Amino acid sequence: MTNNALLDNLGDVKLNDTVVFVAKVKEYQILKTKANKDYVACTLANVHGTVTGKVWDAIEANRYTPVDIQHKVVKCTGLVSEYNGTYEVKIMSLELLADGTYNINDVERSADGNALAQEFMTYFNALPADWQLVVNHLFACIEKGWDRFCVAYAASGYHDAQRCGLINHTVKMLRILDVVLKNDNRLEELRNLLTVGVMIHDLGKIEEMENGVYNKDAYINHRMRGITYLTRKESVIKEAVGTDNFNRLMSIVHEHHGGLGAEPMHTIYALLVFMVDNCDAQFTNVADVMSGVTQPVTRGENIGIRYDD
Repeated sequence: MTNNALLDNLGDVKLNDTVVFVAKVKEYQILKTKANKDYVACTLANVHGTVTGKVWDAIEANRYTPVDIQHKVVKCTGLVSEYNGTYEVKIMSLELLADGTYNINDVERSADGNALAQEFMTYFNALPADWQLVVNHLFACIEKGWDRFCVAYAASGYHDAQRCGLINHTVKMLRILDVVLKNDNRLEELRNLLTVGVMIHDLGKIEEMENGVYNKDAYINHRMRGITYLTRKESVIKEAVGTDNFNRLMSIVHEHHGGLGAEPMHTIYALLVFMVDNCDAQFTNVADVMSGVTQPVTRGENIGIRYDD
């Protein structure tokens, strides 16, 4: 066992065993060795998990540019190797696969979009009509907004980087929020605002990414896009739930990252949604590492934290 879900799915593989598998290229970088020779460092992913790989052969390393191969599906042939205690693949060859020559369900993980859509609607149906109107108007800002929301990725490589990941992340946040509000009824008066805030906080990701790949104009990030949706519907939202609640929703959408690459938080509404958002993201990240979906990484404030040594 390698403690890597992608490799272990191939059988009882050991160091130096040859492996062949189909995966999507999540990252692809052409770098230089200390001897100034080209090599490739990449991350490959399929429905079972991710694995890092390196191409040391100079000819093979220059076979593709990152534009040629990144986010494409490939057949990988390589040897199981180990670096700093983590299993990876010494790649002998990467073969680009044409659409239709592989099963997308073998390559991309997916949450259960239909079940999640039904659960989302139970929270939506519990909202008063005026707050339902707010949600409907904001989803309508995006062509086929609901349909795309139900299949979109929540991220490119972190939590819920999978088909139906966006609705999965949102529903998990709605569950957490519900528990928090039930745990202290002094916050119950905020239920409608916070529920809608959770429902729309990442709505802009529908247009920020396509199948987990950031669009060329993704510098207009999902928070900025969310603000444009709110601004387009400003008058109808203010008429439905009031100016104060409109402003609170603006704060939630703009500031829910808690100052991480965004405007610092200025309201308790943004703070509460940030805490719920971060709770799901962090727990999901740990679960992804424990189940082998993503590789363990220790960095920043997490340096020194260990799982299975």
